[in-house]
Amino acid sequence: MVDEVADGGAEVFLVCPNAQKVNYPSRVRETYWDNEEFHGSRDWSQFFEKQKELAQQCDYLERALARCRQRSIVPGVTIRMNDMHGFPEWPKSPQFSRFYMDHPEWQLDGRHAARGYASRGLNYAIPEVRDHYLSLIQEIVGEYDIEVLELDFNRFPAYFYRDNIEQHCTTMTEFIGEVRNAVDATGRKIALTARIAATPGGALGLGLDVQAWAQQGTIDGITVSEFLNTGWELPINQFLRLVGPDVAVYAGADAAAFTWEGLSRQNLALNRELLRGFAAGYLASGADGVNLFNFFTCREPNRPQPQEPLFDVLAEMGDLEGLRSKERRHATTSGFQMVESDLPRQVPVELSPGQSRKFRMTLAAEGSGGQGSLLVIFDGTAHSDDLWLYLNDQPIGCAAQVVEGERGTFQSQVATFDLPQGAVRDGTNELIVRCENTTIRIVGLEVRFAEK
Repeated sequence: MVDEVADGGAEVFLVCPNAQKVNYPSRVRETYWDNEEFHGSRDWSQFFEKQKELAQQCDYLERALARCRQRSIVPGVTIRMNDMHGFPEWPKSPQFSRFYMDHPEWQLDGRHAARGYASRGLNYAIPEVRDHYLSLIQEIVGEYDIEVLELDFNRFPAYFYRDNIEQHCTTMTEFIGEVRNAVDATGRKIALTARIAATPGGALGLGLDVQAWAQQGTIDGITVSEFLNTGWELPINQFLRLVGPDVAVYAGADAAAFTWEGLSRQNLALNRELLRGFAAGYLASGADGVNLFNFFTCREPNRPQPQEPLFDVLAEMGDLEGLRSKERRHATTSGFQMVESDLPRQVPVELSPGQSRKFRMTLAAEGSGGQGSLLVIFDGTAHSDDLWLYLNDQPIGCAAQVVEGERGTFQSQVATFDLPQGAVRDGTNELIVRCENTTIRIVGLEVRFAEK
């Protein structure tokens, strides 16, 4: 696992040691292999047996981190701060820990917290819950050779009830201070980072006041991301202003590049042009790097067609100038939605005759001689002269062509606009699409750059 990532050219590898249970020999948390009463679970027995077999061979976490050292890739750990993967089997799941099962009074009640999986997570207003996570953190930083500790607050994003946000932020800021103390007590240099919601307001609503963390000097970096989808318009500049120059800001992606309604889902790890576009847009916006979450999931055996992720693209993704002249694709955000953590959706949206809509896209300008184009994917019937485009207040004109697109639950159409040199700028770009003489339903936007 480490070799694949190192060979691809990534700079940091974050190993995940936990859900509610852990996959290393812990003294403070139960492991996946020491809960025999759940081994007969219809869906999970094979998984638990594999964990037990692995534990007999090695300390998985120790071996993965040691291999990072051998391969000169920065070793790190990412801790899921309120994992709820067993939620579909709630109130009892073999994935739930004894701590969780024994304390229903410390669980969020699902009515006044987040939606979906996160709605029954642990309540961080309870001191014992925070202590439960702090003990895990203290064990890992004290006993394992790491240079980065990431607190993953986006997996799953619920920590308090939806009330008294100011108090929740104070509680979590104090907790982050305790984590910082635990890291500093090791006497080793360990960067403390956090994976958080896609917008500053969304993060605050969860009790995550990153501006206060930065002002107090308790964190070294943040990764901004959606819950279970790739966000293509993350407000990197807003976060950069909030945390200041001493805190790194990373753009986080997920396995789903986008899931445009009515069309097939695209996996980011299987498309080198989308990987390049994601990295280029955010590097051009001032991000310090990109974080790839769930990069391995496309090879899982339960997938309809397991495929290998494109490890060889990783080295390209840190080189903005090199990316400018390579073939790449940028998209609009769509797909799964977790209100607490995700971006507002721009598509799908209907355009009636004479109407226009403004869209925002995060892009990187083309390299010398590069050629860009905008694709409007829509449901309906329109001719090329029915659709008009403005980019950053510059009139581009009508579509060059309209052709049939992908057949999903509907037959899509694709309108292509040729973009003149210099029309695209680094960072946030504003596009206005105007429709005449017909009604269409826009389901997606893409900007593509041909290779120089």
